[in-house]
Amino acid sequence: MRNGARLRSEHYRDMAVHFRTLAETEPLTSLRRHLRRLAAQHDELAADMETPATDERHTPSATAVHLGRRTAAGVALLIAAGATRLLQSN
Repeated sequence: MRNGARLRSEHYRDMAVHFRTLAETEPLTSLRRHLRRLAAQHDELAADMETPATDERHTPSATAVHLGRRTAAGVALLIAAGATRLLQSN
């Protein structure tokens, strides 16, 4: 595995751990489920990157493209949920 791919794979594994940690303390069931799903997707993407490609060109998998969209949506959801909780606590 190339150095860049290894670093990206490690980054996705780190993000998966981070999402799982957030899920452990999240009181909202739906958000906790979403965080666990994001963690699983990041683990899957890291595993895809660690698997040797059949040719020299490394094209992004459908998982990578989908994950990019889902992560952006997930982050927006996290921000909205945090803001809602903050407003409710005041």
